[in-house]
Amino acid sequence: MKPVVQNDVYARQVYELYWDSYLKGDKDTFVSTLDEVFEMNGAPKSEVCEHNFQGLGFLKAQIQGALEKLEMRNREINLVPINSLFLVRECCEIHVLRAETWSFHSKIRISSLIRETASGWKMVQQNVSFPQLSNEDGETKASEILSAENKKLTNLLQRQTTELEQKKRELEIEAALEKVRGRTMVMQDSDELENVATLLFQQVRELGIETWTTGFNVWNEYDTAYTDFVTNPEGGFIKPYVVDLTQFQTFIEIREAKLRGEDFFVRLEEGDAIKETYEHLV
Repeated sequence: MKPVVQNDVYARQVYELYWDSYLKGDKDTFVSTLDEVFEMNGAPKSEVCEHNFQGLGFLKAQIQGALEKLEMRNREINLVPINSLFLVRECCEIHVLRAETWSFHSKIRISSLIRETASGWKMVQQNVSFPQLSNEDGETKASEILSAENKKLTNLLQRQTTELEQKKRELEIEAALEKVRGRTMVMQDSDELENVATLLFQQVRELGIETWTTGFNVWNEYDTAYTDFVTNPEGGFIKPYVVDLTQFQTFIEIREAKLRGEDFFVRLEEGDAIKETYEHLV
């Protein structure tokens, strides 16, 4: 993993390229900075644009009148690492050129979420807002607006970060299971479950899950017993053994759960109870 400082530089470069290409109307460069799940939110609730260059024109649409040029001045940019992403916060002034005269239009607040992908750092999400400064205590009101919006956006980005991490985790788990499924598809007989059980153990460990054993139960046609094909705590394979499901309470409950059609069954044991269970496995 690259140092955070180096990632900070890369993330800022993409952020600056994003705005530079946008203001210049460089469509190809602009699109190259966007993540495939990019979303942009404007101040009005109805203004939500997704990965669409033409659709992102609402920023300029916020400014009344025909524009020949737009500039971002007095820019204050801060990057904050959030897990594997960066939150970029910027406050600046928007100046527009009308009739050959530059004039101040408004202050603007921008918050963006950037993440690293296989093709480099990309813009994932952005919120743009224009504080209203028409009241007598404009600066104080603007500060209050920015503070409230900052809190709201921070919560939003935290939720989106969590969702992205969850999606990433789901993809990791699916990839691990797909390796196991692929191996089972080419099995010729049950003896090969030894290799599949070992592969399953390795994939579970690579997901960061500390497990005592993994494997498979092959049930007989009467659902009265199954053969255990499992690994030991080091990932090595244990010689298969048969478990009687009709005599000991723990195994009786497992059998009953299967007969009820349950896909998932949990039973917690510890101390003497788990010792007794293991004795019935020998």
